[in-house]
Amino acid sequence: MKEEQIPATFFLVGEHAVGSTEQKELMDSLRNLQTIELCNHSYSHAHNRFDKFYMQPDSVLADFDKARAILQLNCMTARTPAAISGG
Repeated sequence: MKEEQIPATFFLVGEHAVGSTEQKELMDSLRNLQTIELCNHSYSHAHNRFDKFYMQPDSVLADFDKARAILQLNCMTARTPAAISGG
């Protein structure tokens, strides 16, 4: 994408974007690409407990706010976490 200047949007999970040195370095490299837009996909990804997560709307908003602050996201576009079913 960098070489070909292909625009792309990445939806980031906060815990996964800053959980290790390697993840932080990848985040920094994405942030430096002009063709990449970084957007919010929550901080915790609901810890994969989606029903419980969505039963507390204030906690959902707080989770997204935490991700936006930690990741320093300017983009207001967000994607909510959900289970991916196979098949």
